[in-house]
Amino acid sequence: MGSGGLKLNNKSVLKAPIRLAFLKELPDCWPAWDMEWRYRKDDPIGYVDGDVQTKVIENGPVRVAIEIIREGKGSQFKQVLSLCAGEPGERVMVDNEVVWKTSGVSLKATFPLNVHNYYARYNLGLGTILRPNNNPTEFEKPSHEWIDLTNEAGDYGVSILENCKFGSDKPDESPLRLTLLYTPETNLYHDQETQDFGTHNFKYGLYAHKGNALEAAINGKHILCEKPLANNLSDSKEMLDAVNKAGVRHCCGFSYRFTPSLALARQLVLEGRIGRIYHVFVRYAQD
Repeated sequence: MGSGGLKLNNKSVLKAPIRLAFLKELPDCWPAWDMEWRYRKDDPIGYVDGDVQTKVIENGPVRVAIEIIREGKGSQFKQVLSLCAGEPGERVMVDNEVVWKTSGVSLKATFPLNVHNYYARYNLGLGTILRPNNNPTEFEKPSHEWIDLTNEAGDYGVSILENCKFGSDKPDESPLRLTLLYTPETNLYHDQETQDFGTHNFKYGLYAHKGNALEAAINGKHILCEKPLANNLSDSKEMLDAVNKAGVRHCCGFSYRFTPSLALARQLVLEGRIGRIYHVFVRYAQD
């Protein structure tokens, strides 16, 4: 995916193309999960840059999509880049099918964003957290569903969306690298030299946005905000005043709010199918 041509919210999102990169992986011990700083601080050892086949597979009024097929280090990669009309067109999605047969590396999607900040925000399900650039004690960072890099002025940012990948790193102020697959070279536990081998299907995307929830409200967008809503009561009240003034809806994205089981429970209550409720006991559990 190229740089200058990709614009969301009338701004260039990328300052260089998105690439699939190979990083060397040879941990001293516990290869199944250990990642080491010495390889995070080095440049990738290669990219998926084999001969490419492309074709347009959708070109309708609702969605356009391009299929891209390549090979790299013995693995096969098929990607479908899609862009929709209307409000869904505010994000670009990439569907991936990877036949993975490469050992001694991790595979990362590199996003050289046209945004600069020492800190990125990571969604954890229970809330969000700001984390800095890579450093010797903090480099591979956990997250769930999205990572966001908003500029230091706070008026523009880009989110990396994903449906099943939970780790990433941030080499400096602008790039984010989403970890997709991990098959290390091993000194011990040699059976782990083939972990992740096989066929994988996953999705990630880019979403550019103006500032924060206040900017969204001013521009007439409904807001689903993860915890914490803000850093203090005063900032939270400012958000409430903004959505009330704009006449938009605002709610907190509690972890289980949209799970199918709770949606069914709500439906059963509303339909009166379990009778009148006098008492509820709830126990919260988080993986």
